[in-house]
Amino acid sequence: MLPVFHDDLPAYIDDTCRRKLAETKDDPFLFGIFSDNEIPLFEEGIIRRYLAIGADDPGAQRARAWLEERGKTEETITPVDDQEFCLLVLSKYFGMVRDAIRKYDPNHMYIGTRFHKTVLTQSSAYEAAGKSMDVVAINLYHRWNIDQEMISRMAEIAGRPLMLTEWYAKGVDSGLHNESGAGFTVQTQEERGMFYENFTISLLRNPNMVGWHWFCYMDDGPIRRGWRASNKGIVNCHYDPHKGLTDSMTRINRNVYGLRDYLLRVQSPNLPDKPTVFE
Repeated sequence: MLPVFHDDLPAYIDDTCRRKLAETKDDPFLFGIFSDNEIPLFEEGIIRRYLAIGADDPGAQRARAWLEERGKTEETITPVDDQEFCLLVLSKYFGMVRDAIRKYDPNHMYIGTRFHKTVLTQSSAYEAAGKSMDVVAINLYHRWNIDQEMISRMAEIAGRPLMLTEWYAKGVDSGLHNESGAGFTVQTQEERGMFYENFTISLLRNPNMVGWHWFCYMDDGPIRRGWRASNKGIVNCHYDPHKGLTDSMTRINRNVYGLRDYLLRVQSPNLPDKPTVFE
């Protein structure tokens, strides 16, 4: 559980940002800052989880007081209660982090905690994020393209654009075991490239999506990962590019602005309906 009700948390966040951001605060090549990665921001059962920490914990005390203020007991908690309390928790946390980042690095964007799993469709997370973040980062797996309506809906709730910060496919022809990681497994590097082209076209069609990070630059190699070595990278462990993938990346990336302009203006008969645009 996020210890947002502990008195010493703001000082801890402040000290962390002071130590970590000083060297890069004026870096012109830095886009933005992640504060966390895939932390468990799940709203389902959140009040009971805080209560279960222990009576002396500030989080449990705040949850108990929050229920009493509403004439509620642990037995009468509803999903709406969990949603509202989660919004309180996340708004408080993201606000603390934003203030510390702005204090030590006013020059770069705060791009969040990289939402994952059920948080991806959790409105409380996006509502809280929109109060503090410049861009909302999401990690998305097990899809051949994005759910346009979901992306547009969550961007509307946040009032901020989204960035896809983790996705990939692994190739059998890499010779690696590919037994770790959440990405799809396909047969060849060319098929990895097809996945890249298909998926990025779906991203470019949504005006609420402002960028993407392939995960990751280098394969999880056998020296570092042993039998869990996986073909996640753009290059292998010897820095050799996976050419079938990089050819497709080059085709998309060198034409990205023209493609985006076309896909936002023109409706192709081979594509589903254009997504909703939220101004």
